[in-house]
Amino acid sequence: MIVINVSSTCDEKGDRYLHPLWAKDLTEHFRYLKNFTLATPCQQETSPGNAIVVTREPSFSNVEFIDLPSPNSYPEAILTLPATVAKLWGAIGKADIVHSCVAGWPIPMGWLVTPIALIQGKFYVVVVESAPWRLEPGTTIKIKDRIIAYVSEIVNRWCVNNANLTIFTQSQYQQSLLTKRQERGHVIHASWIDEENIISEADAKEIWHKKLSPSTQKLKLLFAGRVESSKGVLVLLEAIKILDKKNIAVNLDILGDGTLLSEWCDSFSRNPKGGMASIDGVNPPGLEF
Repeated sequence: MIVINVSSTCDEKGDRYLHPLWAKDLTEHFRYLKNFTLATPCQQETSPGNAIVVTREPSFSNVEFIDLPSPNSYPEAILTLPATVAKLWGAIGKADIVHSCVAGWPIPMGWLVTPIALIQGKFYVVVVESAPWRLEPGTTIKIKDRIIAYVSEIVNRWCVNNANLTIFTQSQYQQSLLTKRQERGHVIHASWIDEENIISEADAKEIWHKKLSPSTQKLKLLFAGRVESSKGVLVLLEAIKILDKKNIAVNLDILGDGTLLSEWCDSFSRNPKGGMASIDGVNPPGLEF
């Protein structure tokens, strides 16, 4: 059984809809999990756009859905808490293995699932893919956000330490959250690339050889994400400088904003050679270098 904050939608005909990427993720699990229960917030509305009708998909035919309240604010989450806990208590009681997470809005499902799983003695699995509650250094932070981050760090560490198994997508999450029974934590780096789309190492080298050949006008790169050190921005910056020294022209598009954006722009604009990576112009919402 998996309990997560990702919502599903049901219309007046009884059809259930999920986001295409969420439906694909679940389908991958169905390859090795046969008896599957999905507990998520459910919204009652007309059929949403860009969604898949999973009730018509053969892969979802044996899935049992537990519809939880779908609050849209913290006060609403508190008001619906008794109904949510009551449904989770009954559903977890029927499950052999329970899986949840410590990220989600307005209240992470792991906060509710962890004590219930412990009381009922269920094998409990937590997956930590991200830490959105943590504050970005160097930004203006409200007192409310500081309180939420402080409480979230304490509660999430408690959830992780009380799980039978925790999977982390990076070692930093494991080091900071799993403070007890280290043998129960494992790092599996996240990858959402289908195997059929992965090329061989030889093919990859050949492609990069062509990209970096003198006959190529420019190496075109796209960075989409927060312009922060945690996203590898500084590593990318150093890589571009190395290419610049080799006289390889680079065309870089940035789709995002962050604390390092101005530093990045200044670094290239001060290029003494006028450069292979100098600023060409601005193209909102991104910048083109």
